[in-house]
Amino acid sequence: MSRVKKLPVGPKRPYRSPKRQQQAEATRQRLIASARRLFAQKGYAATSIGAIALDAGVAVQTFYAAFGSKPALLLALLGTMETEADVPRLNTELQAAPDPRNQIRAFIDYGLRLYARATDVLETIRAAGMAEKDLRDLWIEGEKHRRLAQRALVRDWAKRGVLKPGLSVRSASDIFWAMTGPDFYRLFVHECSWRAEGYAQWLTETTAALLLR
Repeated sequence: MSRVKKLPVGPKRPYRSPKRQQQAEATRQRLIASARRLFAQKGYAATSIGAIALDAGVAVQTFYAAFGSKPALLLALLGTMETEADVPRLNTELQAAPDPRNQIRAFIDYGLRLYARATDVLETIRAAGMAEKDLRDLWIEGEKHRRLAQRALVRDWAKRGVLKPGLSVRSASDIFWAMTGPDFYRLFVHECSWRAEGYAQWLTETTAALLLR
């Protein structure tokens, strides 16, 4: 009887179950929600990975499988907030509204969407960054990214001749960056209880008056 030669078998592809992927994502979101709540209550440093896992109802090993570290979870939390604030919408509005005042308002509206959801997260990163270099670097990198995006816009205004006379691109970028940052939002909306729409209107008019002809 002749033997049938076995064909070479390649490496098996890992089977990915859509249901398991959904369950894994649901677990990630529970861990993110628990971490956010505990960070706000106890602070970043005082919140252990074990406490986050316990609050989310999962094993510590599950936490490590999902994120690997506390800083990685915090980064994922910030990413969730940025997604909800809708960066593509900001880009669309900037391109569709060439008038500098409308572009200023688009940046301010994006900031309101982000800060309304993420003020506690941003404060957690900033406070924890005093002791943790990785988080301090994360805060610095995030602000650098925002500053560079705004500077590109300010350079375009300078080319179009709409910047206030005597105002350099660097100075205008510094003003724009400072005015639209989380500190102004916290002071006016949280500390002074301004309504978000009124704050956005005032900030748009004030920033435009400082930067534009």
